[in-house]
Amino acid sequence: MRERFLADHVEEVYARLTGGRSLRIEALVTEAAEVFLSLPAAKEGNIPGVANFRLTRSVGPRAARQVILGGRRLWASEPDARLIVDEVAEPADLDAAIERALERLGGEAVLANRRMLNLSEEPPEEFRRYMAEFALQQALRLYGADVIDKVGRFAARRT
Repeated sequence: MRERFLADHVEEVYARLTGGRSLRIEALVTEAAEVFLSLPAAKEGNIPGVANFRLTRSVGPRAARQVILGGRRLWASEPDARLIVDEVAEPADLDAAIERALERLGGEAVLANRRMLNLSEEPPEEFRRYMAEFALQQALRLYGADVIDKVGRFAARRT
């Protein structure tokens, strides 16, 4: 279906994405996501979809399911938020909070240590395996009636 659609409408799709401009690949991908994939999954951060992979490890399976499947919001004042937020600051204090964070993370060893911590928590092969399955599931869902309906409603709002 996708191949037939693109064969019939490739020029329209390209024109819609670029608006007659010459775009770099990053901008083209972003525009494609905004125009054609801006359904709730995109709004929830499922592009690239790593929240499913990483959030469970941070807040546990129950809270992750509530956020990802149920749309739960984590507020800074609740205990689960402490598992994903290092510091909470009032708007007037943001500059000072950013400076403190930069100071803490400015050491020469931070980058190397962060990389090693990430490797121990998330081996690259495990990440690749997850992303391959995620891509497959997204491809299988791409033409679901509910997805097409939501994309149509979003596209109608953009025009």
